[in-house]
Amino acid sequence: MSSIEVKMEEGPSSRVVDDVEMDDDPNVKRRGRGFDPRGNGPASDGVKTGKFESLTEAEADDSGARAAKSVEGWVVVVTNVHEEATEEEVIDKFADYGDVKSCHLNLDRRTGYVKGYALLEFAEQDEAQAAIQACTDGLTLMDEELKADFAFVRPPHNAPAPRGNGSRRGNRDRSRSPGSSNQTYTAHSATIDTKMDEENVQAIPNLKLQQHLFLLAQHSEHLPASTAQASKQALLEGIEKDEMAPYYRLILADASLKGLVKEDQALLKRLEAKNKEELQKLDEKQKEVEENEGEMEINGVLRQRAAYYAQIGDKEKALEAHNLAVSKGAGLGSKLDLTLTKVRIGLFFGDTDVVTASIAEAKKLVEEGGDWERRNRLKVYEGLHLLSIRDFKAGGQLFLDALSTFTATELLEYNDFITLTVLANALTLKRTDLKKKIIDSPEVLQVVDEIPHLRAFVTSLYACEYGNFFRALADVEQTHVLTSRALHQHARYYVREMRIIAYSQLLESYQSLSIDNMATAFGVSGEFIDNELSRFISSGRLPAVIDKVHGIVETRRPDHKNAQYSKIIKEGDVLLNSLQKLSRTAL
Repeated sequence: MSSIEVKMEEGPSSRVVDDVEMDDDPNVKRRGRGFDPRGNGPASDGVKTGKFESLTEAEADDSGARAAKSVEGWVVVVTNVHEEATEEEVIDKFADYGDVKSCHLNLDRRTGYVKGYALLEFAEQDEAQAAIQACTDGLTLMDEELKADFAFVRPPHNAPAPRGNGSRRGNRDRSRSPGSSNQTYTAHSATIDTKMDEENVQAIPNLKLQQHLFLLAQHSEHLPASTAQASKQALLEGIEKDEMAPYYRLILADASLKGLVKEDQALLKRLEAKNKEELQKLDEKQKEVEENEGEMEINGVLRQRAAYYAQIGDKEKALEAHNLAVSKGAGLGSKLDLTLTKVRIGLFFGDTDVVTASIAEAKKLVEEGGDWERRNRLKVYEGLHLLSIRDFKAGGQLFLDALSTFTATELLEYNDFITLTVLANALTLKRTDLKKKIIDSPEVLQVVDEIPHLRAFVTSLYACEYGNFFRALADVEQTHVLTSRALHQHARYYVREMRIIAYSQLLESYQSLSIDNMATAFGVSGEFIDNELSRFISSGRLPAVIDKVHGIVETRRPDHKNAQYSKIIKEGDVLLNSLQKLSRTAL
């Protein structure tokens, strides 16, 4: 029998375990670490002699030596992050240890809360090491002790080569890090897609160019000369930058658009030559990967081709290439990205059928397990489409849902998104909800003063300042509604409905009100109010009557019970008539 002393380290303190007795009886078989059934070998010798293998000093402090730099930088994975933590809080917590270039908090797509880990990117290794050491020393966030380590590490020198190195076409390196042909890196702590495709969505096709063309086509007579010239220049520069020969040719071929943009045949030929050259390169690349690479590389080339066709404005070929890439796509996220690009192509060319079909396709993919980020992006895409077809209620609700999580900058600028959100919901929300969801919304308050006339428009309606509201409505119509590709065709409808809302809001407070007082409240003439109310009352839009003799408007508040009785009687009459017709036919 032998007695040894084993010292075990546990955090900052240590405890001693004595009198660990090991039976040397060779007839007794023991299993587990430190026991060799044959009674020999290094493991058994170590137990008997009390001498064990230990790490060298260099190996013990190898966190920096084993760390591997990724394409993005020195990436640190932080675990035990509180589910309600935000990116700003995480960045602030680690800002003392270095410049945090980016922070990714993956959210659970069902609950919307943080999954429990974060990815931090540092420019320098020393900064990343300092952040890891701080977590080791007990750094906390929201009363949770954080743990951290490098996300990517080199394998041990004596580690066996990974199985499956190579593909069915040979033993080749399938993934190589930049600047090295032989190094292999392993993901640490979790399998994480650090590429973050949702963070890198490109504005393809560039909808800003179509907005410039829309302004020139619809408002060239009313635009200041400097603004019109700036739009023409931006349009031509964008066409040349994105090598949009098919799009440029389409504009020149349209008689209604030809005069809006300078015709430059030399530019057109130059762009066509660039298109031909780039497509030839993609053909050669596709042929090469089909011969030497796997399905993932082939899918990558198909996506590049689809993106290039969308970039240059070739609608038919872009849709065809995207459909092919979706059918060959391996991942659900990749398919969703391609489908959302098809939605953008439809919005770019104003093709409602393509937009509707692509949104329906994207919804099916989302139901199969789309991530939280792409779900929110799809809400913005669908909301913009609904506004363009005059479904302000459904579109406004989708914009409200995406208000605090908006990331679809490839589709809309943030200020334009806020503008459309306010305009749509001012038309559909009740007065109390308008205050809560729009006027007091932190996201709206953050930028509302940067957008002309928007604050005056929504606050004057809520505060019942009808004269200011009418003036703001006229300004909003000229500044935002008529200049929007999504709203300009609904401008008359929008202004009419907003006026009805204002009239109803005022009349609800009174049993009767003189026409002169209403005219004064709205800052218009009595004749204008008389004509407006007559038109809306006769069409059943306002529950009121006009006493022309006394110049008074009397409200008629609807009786909901009587309205239900009337509805039942009408439906009953329709049913009886149908039964009578059926009986005559049967006889």
